Amino acid sequence: MKLEYIHIYNNLIKLTRNKSLYKNTNVEETFSLRLVLFLIHFSFFLKIYKKTNNKNTMQEIYDFNFKQLELSIREIGYGDVSINKKMKDYLNLFHKIIIDLHSWDSFDDNKKTTFFSNFISKDSNSTFFIDYFKNYQNFLQKNSLNSFINNILDFKNWHMAVPKRKTTKSRSGKRRSHIKVLPKNIIEDKKSGEYRLSHHLDLKTGMYKGRQVLDPKE
Repeated sequence: MKLEYIHIYNNLIKLTRNKSLYKNTNVEETFSLRLVLFLIHFSFFLKIYKKTNNKNTMQEIYDFNFKQLELSIREIGYGDVSINKKMKDYLNLFHKIIIDLHSWDSFDDNKKTTFFSNFISKDSNSTFFIDYFKNYQNFLQKNSLNSFINNILDFKNWHMAVPKRKTTKSRSGKRRSHIKVLPKNIIEDKKSGEYRLSHHLDLKTGMYKGRQVLDPKE
């Protein structure tokens, strides 16, 4: 797992927490909806950058983001059985989004409205979403993949993505410090070779500090 991609994940999370996405679209901000919006943002991201970047790099970014998504869901308190089911559902949803976005540039507004009705809500303000993701695509095209990796993005000319600040950076940071998604201390288990959080048991082997805590997975 390459932690150099963490800025990509964090910036996509930042975009899904943009309050204008909810205030202007008649939808309630929920954890499930934020995940759907994350998947849509990430789908556009892959659509734009896969054209001009190494295939292996894009695969690494894909794997990293879904691993981070899984870790974030685990931190909420879901168990292994629930996590596996949820990740399967999210992957299936993601691939459905990818399939639709493949022909996005040829869609008229009616087809785009149907897209947002299917994946977000039938009551959502599809006109806002159509304009928003048009601007988002332009934003991606103006910023290179390295800009995401190095966290040097230019949001100045994309007003819909980042609304005018009403509070200071310091105050916003303090208010959201408890929900910010940050990379945890991820290590590679010496025995299994699997990645896991430090001071957590290895879910593959069931070992924790040299003791067999759970039955190993097949």
